[in-house]
Amino acid sequence: MINKIDRKNRKSLHIKSLAIIPAYRTSHYNALTNQGTNLAKISDSAIEGYYSLLLNHEDSENANIKYDCFALRLARFLIGLISKNTFTFNKSGYFEDEFYKISINIISAENFYYDYEEEEILIIHLKQLIHLLKKSGILINENGNAVIAAENYSDAALFSELFNTFWNKTKWEDLFPSDPDAARELRRDRNLIKDCILKNSEKFRIDIVVNQFFELTGFAAENDIFFISFIDFYLFSWLKNFGILNYLKKSRNQPVYIELTNNGRKILTLAG
Repeated sequence: MINKIDRKNRKSLHIKSLAIIPAYRTSHYNALTNQGTNLAKISDSAIEGYYSLLLNHEDSENANIKYDCFALRLARFLIGLISKNTFTFNKSGYFEDEFYKISINIISAENFYYDYEEEEILIIHLKQLIHLLKKSGILINENGNAVIAAENYSDAALFSELFNTFWNKTKWEDLFPSDPDAARELRRDRNLIKDCILKNSEKFRIDIVVNQFFELTGFAAENDIFFISFIDFYLFSWLKNFGILNYLKKSRNQPVYIELTNNGRKILTLAG
């Protein structure tokens, strides 16, 4: 197990001068694509959490949150696709690759708006979202068949269900499998990195915010590019999917900037 001291001494990953943090790091990408359709070995046991439901429907509606985000659009697509067709799970309780090929073909044919140019990255997010739909109880396994338990979710209800499942109910090592120990620690300290995001101005550099988190928690050494990219590739990309963060266009060889959206500030404040 990699503890915090081990991470600080990992010479091959720690660099003292950080130049560029790319949006997707090859090491994390390979760890996901090598998992096949399962992302990681996922337990079906009850998930223990520290927190009760923090983002409820009434709170989100009162905050005038807008729900036009990638995660919601993609969830609506998957719910519609599964409810109108017959798909089966394999013996391990997962979809085979064919399901994701069908999904990609439909998305491409319908000019479905999405934020990821690489097909492999979109497949990763489809697999992660299927996991969230299963853990939320929206997608169930009924004698090997994939069944949508309820379709008539309002945007507020569906968003709240998905975000709460992501933030409070799901084991992040199942979603972020390239370093399970780091994923568990990141989930445990998620409210600290949330606070680091909230206390910064709307626009900020990824490495600056993540280094603040490292200093608070000892999660990794300052400017550790592996763990900065780990948080970027996994956590920040999903906060982007939920419309909480937005990646800003950058010039070549420039550090990556992100911004906290107006919606994002409301959502993270409610998730406190």
